[in-house]
Amino acid sequence: MMQTIPTEYRQAGHVMQWVKRDGNAVMFKAAGDNYWEVHRIRVAPAESIRGRPYPEREVLAGNEAFGTDGWACVTQARADSRFNAVVAGKALDAAGDIP
Repeated sequence: MMQTIPTEYRQAGHVMQWVKRDGNAVMFKAAGDNYWEVHRIRVAPAESIRGRPYPEREVLAGNEAFGTDGWACVTQARADSRFNAVVAGKALDAAGDIP
């Protein structure tokens, strides 16, 4: 069974809480702060990393994938716009705008 993304995680001092998901798009909001993250969920294959086995799993954008598969937003409107673009399958540039 594939491991799914968490509904809550810590990032840069924030507790990020799941707001909504549609297909491979997910939005998180920082508890008590005006900070959102939108991610395009990817699937990583089952593999062994440094001798530790990992199952097939959904993954969020890591630091190196921000601007491509993850976007940080400081307004709800901006987060909604990026989320809707990911749901629609539209490409986003590094600023999260549709080119």
